[in-house]
Amino acid sequence: MTENASIPDLSPQLQIVYKDAIDNIMFVKREQWIITNYLIAALAGVYAINSGLKNIHLSEKIILTIAVLVAFSYFLWLLKKIWKGMTKFRRRVAWFNSNRFSPKLLEELELSPDPKPPETDIAFRTCIIWVGIFGFAVVIYSIWRESLPTLVSCLT
Repeated sequence: MTENASIPDLSPQLQIVYKDAIDNIMFVKREQWIITNYLIAALAGVYAINSGLKNIHLSEKIILTIAVLVAFSYFLWLLKKIWKGMTKFRRRVAWFNSNRFSPKLLEELELSPDPKPPETDIAFRTCIIWVGIFGFAVVIYSIWRESLPTLVSCLT
C-alpha cells in the first residue's frame, strides 16, 4: 500500500452498519455447516432406525422415506434462506466498499466492490449441497435396498 492512500474515517453509524454486515456474514458461514450437521444427524437417525428394524413393512419404509424427504427439503430451504441473507449482507459490504474507498484504494486493499461470492464460496456451497445429496441417497437406498429387486421386477 502506498503512503498517500489513506482509509477514510468512519462515522459511528457507518461502523455499526459495516460491523453488522460482517458479523452476519460470519454467522451465516458458521450456520450453513451447523445446518448440514443437523441434516447428517437426522439422516443418521433414520438410518439407525431402519437398520434396527427387522422385517420392515412397506408402510414403515414410506414413513422413513417421508422423514428423509422432509429433512432434506428443510435443509435445502434453510440453506436457500441463509444464503439469501448472506447475499444481502455482501451487498451492504460491497456498497460500503465502493462508496467509502477510491478504486485505487480498493485495489490496494484487495477489497471487492462486487457483492458476488468468491469462487471458493461457490465451491463450499456446492460441497454442502453434495454432502446433503449423498446422505439423502445413502439413506433412501438403505431403506429400499431389500425391495429393489421386487420393484424392478414389477416395472418389467
